[in-house]
Amino acid sequence: MEKLVRKLFQLANKKNKKDNYDYVTLTFEEFVSEMKDYDKSFKGKLNKLKYKFNLKSRLNRFSYDNYHIPFSIKFFTQRAKRGWSSGDVWNLDSFLTRIMINTFTELKESKQGIPCILYDENGNEIYQTFLEETDDQFKKKVEQFDELIDTIILGLKAADIIDNEWLDSTSEEYKKLKDQEIKAFKLMAYNWGAFWD
Repeated sequence: MEKLVRKLFQLANKKNKKDNYDYVTLTFEEFVSEMKDYDKSFKGKLNKLKYKFNLKSRLNRFSYDNYHIPFSIKFFTQRAKRGWSSGDVWNLDSFLTRIMINTFTELKESKQGIPCILYDENGNEIYQTFLEETDDQFKKKVEQFDELIDTIILGLKAADIIDNEWLDSTSEEYKKLKDQEIKAFKLMAYNWGAFWD
């Protein structure tokens, strides 16, 4: 705790010096000695310290966003180097869901072909492609693959809603979204290895 308070005082003092404020700068040691000197009128001394050294205003200028700038830079460089950051691991399922929604949408829009075999959510074969197919047969299989990707995207969006909104787990809406999510993950499991451009 002492390290945190000491760091806050250092940052607040740096900010005051940088902004050329005419406040009396207060070191951590001075603050501790002032606090140790109080007797029965703790509130009065604390108020005196607040107004004398403008502690509240100095600490308020130390904003949460400025504190997180170094972490943003760290996470940005980690994503550039290895594709993910330490901050992504904090809520990994939500991070991966958002990534997969975007990548499946891009796959649907930019695909150049379809997989040779496609399965439904129960593991039953939907189709198998052959070399001697007509254009109509191939177009039908492309539509089936597009429907499968749409179902996966819908299920991933349902998973994102479940993760980010407070839903009652006994409500009909939650059950519907959970069914869509489970169906999407079953489709991905049975067709894993078929999602290529």
